[in-house]
Amino acid sequence: MNILLGLIQLLLMIYITIFEYQRKSPVVFLWATLLLMFGFTHLITAGISEYDYSSRIQMEASGFAILFMFFYLFLRYLKYLTNQKVRNEEILVLKQNHACLMDRFFLVILIISIFIRLYSYIKYAGGFLLTSWSLGREYSATLDYFNVNQIFGILFYLSSGILLYYLIQRNKLLGLLCAVLLTFQVLITRNRVEVLPLLVSFISLLILKHRKLKIKEVLIFSFMGFICIFLIYALRAFRYYGSIDNFINSFTFSSFYERTINLFRNEGGELGLRREFYYFLQNRNQFTNFGKGHTYFRMLLVFIPTKWSFGLKPPDFAISMGVAIGMESGGSTHPTLFGDCYANLGWWGVLLGAFWALFVGFFDSVILKQKLYINKVLLFSLYAVSFVIMGRGAVYNGFVPMAYGTVFLMIGYRIFLLLTAGGRFDGTTSSL
Repeated sequence: MNILLGLIQLLLMIYITIFEYQRKSPVVFLWATLLLMFGFTHLITAGISEYDYSSRIQMEASGFAILFMFFYLFLRYLKYLTNQKVRNEEILVLKQNHACLMDRFFLVILIISIFIRLYSYIKYAGGFLLTSWSLGREYSATLDYFNVNQIFGILFYLSSGILLYYLIQRNKLLGLLCAVLLTFQVLITRNRVEVLPLLVSFISLLILKHRKLKIKEVLIFSFMGFICIFLIYALRAFRYYGSIDNFINSFTFSSFYERTINLFRNEGGELGLRREFYYFLQNRNQFTNFGKGHTYFRMLLVFIPTKWSFGLKPPDFAISMGVAIGMESGGSTHPTLFGDCYANLGWWGVLLGAFWALFVGFFDSVILKQKLYINKVLLFSLYAVSFVIMGRGAVYNGFVPMAYGTVFLMIGYRIFLLLTAGGRFDGTTSSL
């Protein structure tokens, strides 16, 4: 029964992923993330006779995921049938040779965002060769509650979608520049989340290019999924070397490869996040701040800083979950989207599948309503990155750039309209 339920949840997840892929919705990245971090690994776990968590706990995890997906798919498909516009129009149509002067504006924003975020940190470290993951965390702790890095962090995720735009427009030179800039930032910060805009852009191009999934596309996406996971684990291995200078002096391919593979084997990192979900199930959510929907209350109050909420905004639930599994003060954990939903509302969390269907539909409509093609691309990329973060269970962390980035784009676009051609601007070079 355990294996059967594990197979059912996997097949249902694959079906939803294909459904969203065909609609070209950025939420396909959420379901692809869940496939890698829960769907396949959970089924493999079900086949292991002597695993850390009993078959009963594993079957409960399968049942929770199945019910969640049922509510999601029911409401998502109902919305799909009743919304003629969404049914007949893709979220993002691939358009080449669609020149737009706004791309240079966002390229400049990307460059400025990376420069401002890295300059002070590199200065703090004493040079870019001396930067390290631990030193980066130490530097972050010195920043004020409100700091310029927060604003430029949002602008970074929003403007990083310009890489996808250049890939669509086949602008190799500027596309290469963006790729180099994004790679440089990741190598300095070692922040795995910041590699997502780079990976998402190349995968998105393939998603938008191929309307239907064939065997060839399935193999390509499977290979790219493996590469993405390997790169994320390689970044974790990179952190162990400390500074870049130490990495250069002590690096050998064999030791680096072995360290990366060992991270795979130990079920650490992204492929082991489901274990926290099992742990919460086993203990029936008997932890402080669990079962109160804190993640979703924080999302509702996202534009109000916690310190200014007069106690209305709950504490960071990722930290509450970190405390539950025994992490040190300030440590946080993310148990995949399913685990986060269970930790928030217990078994009532399956009903959040309906919430996520409505949530996704709303942000799909935001993309559809954009008149300017580059805005569609930027939002598609931003939402795709956010959905990957949410899929791994960091729901609020993924929602922040999505919410603020959308507002920033709307404000910036209106200002751009006012400053160009007396408010008349259709997005093409010839109209300016």
